[in-house]
Amino acid sequence: MKAKTVTDLIQIDPSLTTPVYKQIVQSISRNIDNGILNKDDMLPSVNQISAEFSLARGSVFTAYNELRSSGIIDSIPGKGYFVLSTETRQKKKIFLLFSTFTPYKETLYNALLNNLPETCSLDIYFHHHSIRMFETLIREQGAYYNTFVIMPEVNDNTLGILSKLDLKHTFLLDVGLKEYRENYPGVYQNFEKDIFSILMDSEQLVKKYKRLFLLFPDGLRTRDIISGFQKPDSGEMWVHGQPYQPRSVDDARARGIETVFVTGLATDFCVAWTAMDARKLGFTTYVIEDATRAIDLNGSLAAAWKQMATAGVQRIQSKTSKAPEVSSRRRRGASRPRSWPMCRALLLEAAAAHLHKDIVVTPTRTTF
Repeated sequence: MKAKTVTDLIQIDPSLTTPVYKQIVQSISRNIDNGILNKDDMLPSVNQISAEFSLARGSVFTAYNELRSSGIIDSIPGKGYFVLSTETRQKKKIFLLFSTFTPYKETLYNALLNNLPETCSLDIYFHHHSIRMFETLIREQGAYYNTFVIMPEVNDNTLGILSKLDLKHTFLLDVGLKEYRENYPGVYQNFEKDIFSILMDSEQLVKKYKRLFLLFPDGLRTRDIISGFQKPDSGEMWVHGQPYQPRSVDDARARGIETVFVTGLATDFCVAWTAMDARKLGFTTYVIEDATRAIDLNGSLAAAWKQMATAGVQRIQSKTSKAPEVSSRRRRGASRPRSWPMCRALLLEAAAAHLHKDIVVTPTRTTF
């Protein structure tokens, strides 16, 4: 059988408006469909195609990378490119990049996986908040995919790293609302707006107290929470006729605040993380169990209570003798919380009873 030459396999017409790299992709796909190329057949090298058609090697690499991301070809170091599959219909191969793997992200991953059509495939990677790992994964694995769903690491170099991917097929998740939304479509959390909305919704409760304290661990990356917490300082919320003044953890310690009470939704996640963060900051910490609601995903609740106990978090009920004394009316009203505002109300009442005129507000921790 006559050996196939470069021009047998690659057809390029300079007069066409179709980019040359697309013509290379179409040539190889067409020859596979016509039976000229079969599975495991070797392909011309990048240098051969570049020399034959006087092309930049980058154009050939672009074509081969697109074919490889579609699962049609692959390469072996030192040997070259070969036909991996004769199925040339374009498949959507999704590169999913998360920061870490948590139960929340497991739920998201499963939701994506279970709702994809059969023509799509999805692989998941993790950068663990390392910009070096973030860059390495995109550089080394990006060529194998044609669609990208990424939880970015907010960094000065992130936009440059993401620019290596196809903008039209790159979507961002979660963080980067201020930094990247002008460049990339995505679903972003607005941390600043979220905490500000919570404060405004609780305005009548907040007005009972002189000060609010935000416990914010140094390692928390969603720092827009701080600006959202401080936003009412412009005068949109008033306490005793004055704009309220958020306080720092150091200020809370200076004023003798030593105890934090945590309530809210997701006992096994946000509540647990908040409580353990408070312990790391040196506060005596209580979780008021009957003022929380758990998700309990695959044993997550039992695991969270164990972790909290190890960290020194104390688990109490709203009526327990260990809890600070509050009025019986408040205890009865909060003993069976049915909504997040009621959980907030219990936190405010319990903390105020212990701290008198100061209140500690602990945000739900969101580490992505």
